[in-house]
Amino acid sequence: MNARERFDQTLASFMHRKRTFLTSSAAVWASLACVVLALAFILIDIKLEFAVFWRWLALGSLLGTGALLLSTLWLYRILRYRRRRAIRELETVRSDLGQLLRTSDELGDEDRARELGFSPALAEALSRQAGDEIESTPTETLLPWRTVRRVAAVLLLLVIAGIVMGIAWPDFRTAATRIALPNAPVSYTVLEIETSSAEFEREQSVTIQARVVGRPVDGAELQLRPAGQADAEWRPLTMQSDRADQFSAEVAGWVESFEFRVLAGRARTPAQMVRFIDPPRVEECTVTLVFPDYTQLPSRVVPLQRIVGVVGTKAQLHFRLNHGLVSGAISGPEGEIQTVPPNVSEFDFEVELTEGTTRYSMAGRDAEALALKPAEWKVRGVPDRPPTAKIEAPAENLRVTKLAEIPLDIRVADDYGIAEAGIVLTINGKEHRLVHRTFSDGNPRRVRLEHRLELERFGVEVNANVRLHAYVADRFPGREGRSVSGLRMVDIRPLKILYRLPDPDEPPMSSEEQQQLEEQLAKLDDAIKAEQEVLAETLREREERPKAPEPREELAKKQEQVAELLQALREQAQEEEATPEENDKHLEAALEQMKEAAKELRDPDVKEALKKEDEALAEMLRARNQLEQELKKQQEQQQQQQQQEEQKPPEPPPPLDDLAERAEELAKKEEAIAEQAQEEQQPQEQQAQAEEQPQEEQAQAEEQANAEQQPQEQQAQAEEQANAEQQPQEQQAQAEEQANAEQQPQEQQAQAEEQA
Repeated sequence: MNARERFDQTLASFMHRKRTFLTSSAAVWASLACVVLALAFILIDIKLEFAVFWRWLALGSLLGTGALLLSTLWLYRILRYRRRRAIRELETVRSDLGQLLRTSDELGDEDRARELGFSPALAEALSRQAGDEIESTPTETLLPWRTVRRVAAVLLLLVIAGIVMGIAWPDFRTAATRIALPNAPVSYTVLEIETSSAEFEREQSVTIQARVVGRPVDGAELQLRPAGQADAEWRPLTMQSDRADQFSAEVAGWVESFEFRVLAGRARTPAQMVRFIDPPRVEECTVTLVFPDYTQLPSRVVPLQRIVGVVGTKAQLHFRLNHGLVSGAISGPEGEIQTVPPNVSEFDFEVELTEGTTRYSMAGRDAEALALKPAEWKVRGVPDRPPTAKIEAPAENLRVTKLAEIPLDIRVADDYGIAEAGIVLTINGKEHRLVHRTFSDGNPRRVRLEHRLELERFGVEVNANVRLHAYVADRFPGREGRSVSGLRMVDIRPLKILYRLPDPDEPPMSSEEQQQLEEQLAKLDDAIKAEQEVLAETLREREERPKAPEPREELAKKQEQVAELLQALREQAQEEEATPEENDKHLEAALEQMKEAAKELRDPDVKEALKKEDEALAEMLRARNQLEQELKKQQEQQQQQQQQEEQKPPEPPPPLDDLAERAEELAKKEEAIAEQAQEEQQPQEQQAQAEEQPQEEQAQAEEQANAEQQPQEQQAQAEEQANAEQQPQEQQAQAEEQANAEQQPQEQQAQAEEQA
């Protein structure tokens, strides 16, 4: 290496060290300035909470300051730093080197030296000397690294302090982030957002809750806009405060997806979306019930939840969906399926009501594979119940004379309309229709039948088998018969009650025999009631199922049970002597009719069985009447016997002669006692006794007179008692004569009526 190259290399080395120094110094000073300015901005933002604009301005200030310092302290100085400037800086350190360094730099290489008129050897010697001088020149003042290190230490301390504050102070971190990223949604107040659902449907609401972490705020605002519309304005909605750090708002009425964000103080959450889904559903269902023709009822619109009608009614359902289904079906009982028309929002479905409850359901999916909202309904078919008939008056069985007038009040009803109704009077098995009404034009559901029954027009005899019942028929085409009411039995009693005087030669029944008659009468009443129930069921079978071909086995068994009950009663009556002989004939005839009735029920011939039961009941009524008369006769005989015993005269008093003899005996005894007492007493006592003797004699005389008067008083009492007993007999005779006098015109009137 020659001297010239060595000089150039030494000068270039100095210049490189100078540029390195300038770069380091500029970097340290620029960094220090930016750190100080950033710390200032951070602390101010913590206090004032800059808006976005001011944060951008702060960031711009930082960047501008750094760029300005780098350009002035480094770039500008680096670009201007050349060989001449380096030589001048060296000359400032050693003024004696200035001429040497400038001359050596101007001479350059040998060719340049020759052009300038210098010897190449001289030029080389100058270059060697200049290089040596540069190497020996101190550069501490030209390159003050100590100052740069001190500034760098201060910078390092500030950076460490900032890092520590960033770790320990959340607001410092937030402020640094806000300054570094001015447009970032970073705030000292942190909002934690929670939604009740990420999806919602029509008529559903979404609740949005915001929890505040960090600096407290006075209020929060929810902002909404349709999803996918970035240009749309945000719609504000004030959030309600549940607690100091929690706010909530309910979003309702939306039928599309929406975006939302929450603003609380300077904090703002990023926009979030809640999706609206619209699964298929039944918006409306119109149900029209078309009733069978026989009911004469107009069509009626009912809600889907109350599809109820008579069996045979057609339910026409019209569905309207919010949008069509790609696939769907209606499922019914026993796996029945009807396909729903695809891609249509309205369609019809029809079903005929059967007895009982039937459930249906519809399922399907739309083009977005969303399932149809549960759609279930049930239909209930109510059978057309038979009509009902009830006798309101008379309310119970009657006991009247053949001249009585009976007011009848009948109530008939049916759930879907009455066709006909009437009242029937049955006398000894022969039916007389009292009232018959038909309803061909109207369709009434309740009818009241009234009639005044005059029994004398039918020539009813005493103890005849008389009953009343009502009937009613509806319009149901599948019912062949008609309904009947319960029976009202009418017991015909005589116009007058005849009492037969007991036969004096016939001894009265004992109390035990009378008790036997009463037991027989009670059992016969039970048998009559049982037979009346069988007769009522037979009548119902005849009216409600006139064409039924099957035997009425159960009813026949009931008839046989009543016959067994009557047979047991007959056997008991035959064993007891108190039962009249004619009673057995009536019971025997009733048993024969019951057996025939049971046979007819099994054939079956219900009409003939009803006649036999009527005849059996008539015989039983005759038997009961006979028992009642016999029991009444015995009771009258017993009452008369008791009255005779109560009216028997008292025993006569003893004769007067006996009383006189007894009085004399008593007098003699008293005299003997008196004489004995006189002998024992002293003279003074004898004198006193002599004074009292007239009084004793007077007392004895009064006693004897009383004894004679007593038989007379007893005889007078006997005469008064006889007169008292005779007076009721006379009054009874007068009452009987008066009754006969009153009865005679009634008998004449009855005979005249019978002749008429």
